[in-house]
Amino acid sequence: MDSRNGVEFNDRADVFFDRKGHLKSNFNTALSANSQRKVVTNQDGTEFHMVYEDNGEIWYSKSTDEGSSWGVEELLSIGPDKGNAYPSVAINEGDGSLYVAWQRDLGNGSYDILFNKRSSSGWGTPKTVTADVSPPSGTLPQPVVSIKRSGEGTLTNRIMVMFYLRKQYP
Repeated sequence: MDSRNGVEFNDRADVFFDRKGHLKSNFNTALSANSQRKVVTNQDGTEFHMVYEDNGEIWYSKSTDEGSSWGVEELLSIGPDKGNAYPSVAINEGDGSLYVAWQRDLGNGSYDILFNKRSSSGWGTPKTVTADVSPPSGTLPQPVVSIKRSGEGTLTNRIMVMFYLRKQYP
């Protein structure tokens, strides 16, 4: 037995190690894809909020020093299949709430569109916006979340989650 790691290999062995590094992703478009927002700031620009995909999961991190350093990541997606990708984030400038939408690959050419909200008390439970979306072959829904304020000074906001889906009608 190797005293350095406590593992003994008798013959040929394949060893796989999957580790989540701080602000690391195995996805080459983790922070950029089809104009989806991956980073937003609060109204005065002192806090940055970032979402990204790594190893089929959606992660969130926050910076309180204009992006010089980032806090510990928080896992937003919940799913045994690890098919989560293409997150988008929006911030409600009125109360600082964050909204994140992303897609989950169901493995059969269909996707669920999911959504989560962070208020001052923390993240809620992810909710399904729509289930079993089937975009045209070779395309992805790539959801985008946006907030539209309903007039100056009002607390009523409209949260929109949009995604690509082309239907052909006879």
